[in-house]
Amino acid sequence: MANTILTLLFGGAIAGLFQQITVAQTIAHRCLAIALFILCLDQTRMAIVDRLNIQTLEQRGIASPALQRFTWVAGTTIGLELVGFYLSWRWLGGGSAVVLLSQLWFNLLAGVQLVPESDPPIQPWGIGDRAIVLAADSLGLGLACLYALNIQPLATAIGLLGMVLLYILIKYWPQTIN
Repeated sequence: MANTILTLLFGGAIAGLFQQITVAQTIAHRCLAIALFILCLDQTRMAIVDRLNIQTLEQRGIASPALQRFTWVAGTTIGLELVGFYLSWRWLGGGSAVVLLSQLWFNLLAGVQLVPESDPPIQPWGIGDRAIVLAADSLGLGLACLYALNIQPLATAIGLLGMVLLYILIKYWPQTIN
C-alpha cells in the first residue's frame, strides 16, 4: 500500500514536470525540466526501494537506532523531494533547489546503507564514502540556486542536465552490462 501511495505522489510530480517540458519557452527551461523529470523518475524508484528495504528489515525483527534514523531521514527526504518536485511545476528554479537540497540532506544524514541481502544488512556509510556524492550534491544545489536567481540560466540548466545524465549513466550502466 505504501508503495502505491509513493507512486501516486511522485506520479503527480512526474506529470507536472512533463508538462513543464512540453510548455517550456526557452531551451534553458526545457533542459532543466528534462533533468528534473529524469531525476523524479529515479527518486520515485529510490523511495520505493528504501521503503521496501526498511520493511524487509522490520519484518526480520531488526530494530536498531541506525534503522530508526535511516527511516526518519528517508521519510523527511521523500517529503522534501515531493515539495521540490511539485514546486518545480510552478517555479522550476526554486523547486530544483529544494530537490537538490533534499539529496544533500539525505547524503549528509543517512550514515548507513540498507542492504537486506547482506550480512550485516545495515552497513556503515561514513563521510569519506560519501565525499564525492556530497560534492556532486553541493555543485548541483549551487547550479540550481544560480538558475533560480536567473544567473546564466542556459549554462546552469545544461550543467544540471549533464549532471543528472552522468548520475543515471553511472548508477545504471553496470546493471545493463550484466
